[in-house]
Amino acid sequence: MRYAEEQRTEIPGIGLYVLIFFLAPIYYAMRGRWVAFVISGALYTGALLTFVIIPLSMFLWFLATAPAIWAFRSEILVAHAKRTGEETAAAMARAQRG
Repeated sequence: MRYAEEQRTEIPGIGLYVLIFFLAPIYYAMRGRWVAFVISGALYTGALLTFVIIPLSMFLWFLATAPAIWAFRSEILVAHAKRTGEETAAAMARAQRG
């Protein structure tokens, strides 16, 4: 007997990492986190305006990008935990049915 495939939790892909790495304000806008969007946008603007002062520019870019990457990493961990829980529950349900 074949069981219908359960709906699985979507795990974000690697493409979002690339977006965050280069354009963290866009990531915050996609998530609706507007305060973080404004702060990250200001840091990105500062990094672009101080591009000739490479160490300062890199530091501002890091300040804009690191929290977004950390938040996305946490989001992926939660998605993986949900997916594992769903698969475990489905396996337990199949084992109880037969």
